[in-house]
Amino acid sequence: MSLRAVKGLVIGMAVILAVGFAALIGGMVQQLSSGKDDRPPYSATLDLPVGARIATIAPAGRRLAVLVTLVDGSAEIRFLDPETGRVTGVVAAE
Repeated sequence: MSLRAVKGLVIGMAVILAVGFAALIGGMVQQLSSGKDDRPPYSATLDLPVGARIATIAPAGRRLAVLVTLVDGSAEIRFLDPETGRVTGVVAAE
């Protein structure tokens, strides 16, 4: 093969790579900018004692851990099942 043919092949492969990367990046941008989320929004009611407040919420496996600060200064963690909205456990801390 001549040097001219090798240069042509290298340029052709570079063009194919550039087009492929552009298509890949374009597809990623389109997916990220579509903003569609097929999951329904989460909604639950958590019954708390009077004066209690939610300090923080964090994921805990397949549950949500809700740190609740009570009026007397104590705290408890309530584990909430996101699928049912029910409290599945309570850990009291003093």
